Amino acid sequence: MRTPGKRFGRFAGSVGVVAAVAMLAANVLAAGATAGGKTASDEARQRVTKDEPDKPAPAPMPPKDLNSPEVKMDDALWQPAPGSGGNVGDRKTGSGGLTMGAAMTRQDRAIEQILDFYLRMYDKHLQYNNWIVRAFAVVSLARIQDPRVTERLFHVMLTGRYIPRPAPTKVVSADATAVARSGAGVIPLPPARQPVSMRRGDIMVCVFAWEALAARYHTLPPEYQKVWREQAVSMCKKGWLAGDLRVNVIRLMESEGPTKQNLDLFSHLFGATNSLDPYDIHTLEAMRSCVTSWKHPGLIKALISAMGKLDDFYRAEFLLSDLGAGVPYCTQFKDKGSRVMQRATQEAWFKWLQETTLEPTKTQDLRKFSINFALLPAGETIRDPKDPQWRRDLELEKFRLDPIDVAFVVDSTGSMGHVVRWVQSDVMKMMRAFDLISTEPRIGVTFYRDHGDEYVTQVYPMTSSAAHLAKSIQTATAKGGADLPEAVLEALQETVNKIGWSKSGNKAVVLIGDAPPHEDTLPKVQALVEQCAKAGAKFYGVKVRTPKGADELPSFDDIAKWGNGKSMEATFSGNPGPASTDIARAIDKESPDQIIFSEVLKGCLAQGYHDRIEPFVAVLCQYVQMPLKENREHFDPYKPPPPRTERREPGGHGNERPKDPRAQ
Repeated sequence: MRTPGKRFGRFAGSVGVVAAVAMLAANVLAAGATAGGKTASDEARQRVTKDEPDKPAPAPMPPKDLNSPEVKMDDALWQPAPGSGGNVGDRKTGSGGLTMGAAMTRQDRAIEQILDFYLRMYDKHLQYNNWIVRAFAVVSLARIQDPRVTERLFHVMLTGRYIPRPAPTKVVSADATAVARSGAGVIPLPPARQPVSMRRGDIMVCVFAWEALAARYHTLPPEYQKVWREQAVSMCKKGWLAGDLRVNVIRLMESEGPTKQNLDLFSHLFGATNSLDPYDIHTLEAMRSCVTSWKHPGLIKALISAMGKLDDFYRAEFLLSDLGAGVPYCTQFKDKGSRVMQRATQEAWFKWLQETTLEPTKTQDLRKFSINFALLPAGETIRDPKDPQWRRDLELEKFRLDPIDVAFVVDSTGSMGHVVRWVQSDVMKMMRAFDLISTEPRIGVTFYRDHGDEYVTQVYPMTSSAAHLAKSIQTATAKGGADLPEAVLEALQETVNKIGWSKSGNKAVVLIGDAPPHEDTLPKVQALVEQCAKAGAKFYGVKVRTPKGADELPSFDDIAKWGNGKSMEATFSGNPGPASTDIARAIDKESPDQIIFSEVLKGCLAQGYHDRIEPFVAVLCQYVQMPLKENREHFDPYKPPPPRTERREPGGHGNERPKDPRAQ
């Protein structure tokens, strides 16, 4: 077997040489940056999407001393507010910004200075062609509650970027400044229309900004709420909002009632959801709440009619299930076969509709709209400029993300059926997600079992084609593995030597299993992982809880530690099959793909961005969901097995067993 240094680690060479070259390269790049030069590698790192790159994101200028009283502002324009004590905001009322007439204290100046620094820095980031730089700027701004931030988020929601208005030539009055900072003023409303054509990166940034505004919906002026809602409808119909991104739109619809526009959007969403997809269940639950609240006869009749089509049958029944109609669930007719079950259930619902007088709920009696399902934070008012959470961005490193290779090493023994099916179904989504953040993402898969099973390892080499990989692994099954330890060493060796790594870029190995390596192979596992880690790879251990699995799997923790990565736990729930009568279970807030994607991304980005990765991934993982038809299948009536005939023992009569002479 070739050593990892020759196969996997050829891109690094020896550790000593790598360290020397890295130090020399760092010095050269630092010198080039000081001289204002730009290397070819700097430009390549900016090309993280299909968009043409702009100039690389500049490192933020070092801020002035935030405690310095030398701030260009006329203190005479400000007068103390009664009982304010000169502090920023009012903790009792919760209002942010400066109170009208409050004195500008040193802390006030520091807050204004740090906020001004943020706005200037992120204004630059929001103009970059690199959509990820803009998306991270949106996530960063979403943490700040200020009218000027809200203005920027609205511009980004509508156009995908922010172009600052020319600075006013006149000195802004103290009154205007105070009103702007307090949030009492109305900021200019941007035009509510996107450009005719938008690139994929621009669309993604629009979605991030829209979700950021959803979290602060109740602080928006009415005209802003109207624009946000119009964008929500437009984005839904264009397919820009998927998964849980649609939940707040539906809850707003519920509070408005069954208007023509809301009924049209409901119909669109019904056709774009799938009761077999865990990512669609929260959307369907919100739609079910609409049906229950509205009690709209036309909508209910349309859903009952939709039950005539098998692919819509289970979804329609789910949406009707909270009306309290007393109609039996379809599963009560399951033994008669799917065709009889489908017809009997639909007829029972039609009978209920004919015998029931529905009174639609009045608009004033509908549930009030509230945001309690936001993927991005609502934002906080800056009150203490010395708070570490506000000062971290002042030393934020330049954003960079190289190409990435990700190898999934998956236990495919009998207890891991849910995980194998997850890999088969979600590899397309994972590739879409990695493709959005990297110029050349590639994914490979290694399935492993143990010695004595049908196979020890099956390697599917690295590829940039998600469709090709998904097709290749569809025949994989979960079998074997009678004992607990599995062939983890052999799986890692085959992955390192045969999966086809690129010579440069980030490399990640994601080990997923419920059983440890054979104990006598642990020293070799450690040596292999540490050697690859020195060459730049990172190893992640995903511990799966199954009835067969080990309790704690400390060996996976060790592998992640040796490989400069991280270990984590994940629950993989199996999705219903096409001939099942079940509905998928809603995806957890931290699904396996979200957990894995977040940790791999953290391994590729500078430490300063880590607190923004989880909200970034939360939105991204919802966006990449693909609408798929349910493709349900009919099943035949239940046939009881033929009665078993008891075996007749020699010398006996009927089922009587002969007596044991030793019992005499």
